[in-house]
Amino acid sequence: MAKRFAFHFILFVIIFGCNGNAEKEDTRQFLIGKNFVGYVTDSTQVKDLKLIFKNDSIFNYEEDDSFIGGINPIGIYSKSGALLLHIFPNDAHDSTSTINYIHIKNSIYKTAMNISVNSYFKDIKSTYTISEIKNEMNYIEVYVDSLKSIFAFRKLGSLKDFDFGTEINQNQIPDSTSIDYYIKYF
Repeated sequence: MAKRFAFHFILFVIIFGCNGNAEKEDTRQFLIGKNFVGYVTDSTQVKDLKLIFKNDSIFNYEEDDSFIGGINPIGIYSKSGALLLHIFPNDAHDSTSTINYIHIKNSIYKTAMNISVNSYFKDIKSTYTISEIKNEMNYIEVYVDSLKSIFAFRKLGSLKDFDFGTEINQNQIPDSTSIDYYIKYF
């Protein structure tokens, strides 16, 4: 009886122990932190993206970009066709170049505090310390240095009255304002 119990206990630990690691690995794949987005880190090279996103589709739009400063994003799409990320390397034509910044396009990517492209301004200001707020032409950009991230809010509705360049503090931005785009820089 004791041998049978020990066998079942070991089998239970093996089965559920492996599943727990698989779940932890899956959540890391879509986690955003100060120096990473999933498995892309501040030292990832462009050539490494094929291995990192081996289960996804990589689209690299290449055209003569000499007049636009060499900005040539690499699109990452899920197998179902959903756009996940736009990745911008430091040098668009060098496979050993590291990543400059990533435009988060899909809500599957979240910070440890559950902030995603579907979050609102109230979520950011209640979770992170805002480092700076810039009033740009069409957007209000909110910088969070602890994440090395920029959250942009389109100047529509209650934000449309903020003239370009005027100083804005976080109390002037309505809590219900949704994120228009999320940039993670390295």
